[in-house]
Amino acid sequence: SVVEHTSVSVDFYVDRGVTHELVRHRLFAFTQESTRFVNYEKKIPPRFVEPDFSQVADAEVNSRAASDIWQEAIAGAEKGYRLLLARGASPQIARSVFPNALASRIIITGNLRNWRHFFLMRTTKEAHPQMRQVTIPLLEEFKARIPILYEDIEPLAKQSENLKKGR
Repeated sequence: SVVEHTSVSVDFYVDRGVTHELVRHRLFAFTQESTRFVNYEKKIPPRFVEPDFSQVADAEVNSRAASDIWQEAIAGAEKGYRLLLARGASPQIARSVFPNALASRIIITGNLRNWRHFFLMRTTKEAHPQMRQVTIPLLEEFKARIPILYEDIEPLAKQSENLKKGR
């Protein structure tokens, strides 16, 4: 029960697809950057998080070609956003054309037990690659600071094996 009295807050900067996965951990507290009232034409331009295409499975589509396709899709979304604003749509309506790649800041607070469960779930080989890009380095930081609670968690292990671990 002692680990339930200590909480840790982590500030993530990820795409909105990853934030959708993060908020599935319902025992955490979340504060997420809102896109509802932000006018990306008047303030900051929209930012996007490009996935790592080096693992593209199709041998005919290399990572550079995949990146080019992604860039073109993002440019199209930005153009659609600007056109909707120009035709009088409010920012909260125009934002609907943005993909999950839209960058977002989300702050998560949870107790040490919740973080343990989070790492057991989100550092495994089944976790989304973009999720692993942020969770594995974060796990290593937790291991360095509180090894007794996290040292047995192996990144890229099978999730079913991780979930058998106690504590």
